[in-house]
Amino acid sequence: MNISIKSYLFKKRISIFFFKFLEKNKIDYCYLGNLSHFPSKIQSDVDIFIDFKNTKDLKKILFKFAKYKNLKIVNFIQHEFNSFTVILCDIFKNDIEYISFDICNEYVINSRKLIYL
Repeated sequence: MNISIKSYLFKKRISIFFFKFLEKNKIDYCYLGNLSHFPSKIQSDVDIFIDFKNTKDLKKILFKFAKYKNLKIVNFIQHEFNSFTVILCDIFKNDIEYISFDICNEYVINSRKLIYL
């Protein structure tokens, strides 16, 4: 996969802003991915545990963040009972940059809950 420097910088900037936004709003979260290249070289989605009660609560968090950073939510897909893929984008002079967050409120491996509140 060939990702431009501009895309790496966008993904780095937005992911850092998102984590700061969660902290500022006292929302518990945990980054679930490999930290070896984070946030400098995000090549796919950003896996995150966030403490949200229900879908409405998560949407409220995401729309508030999107409005705060002037981003568009272009996709919101529930792909498991508690997991959502969210794609945010920025359009500037017909140039589109995007970041994909994979968000859950429980982290289950081999039928065992590893993270839940």
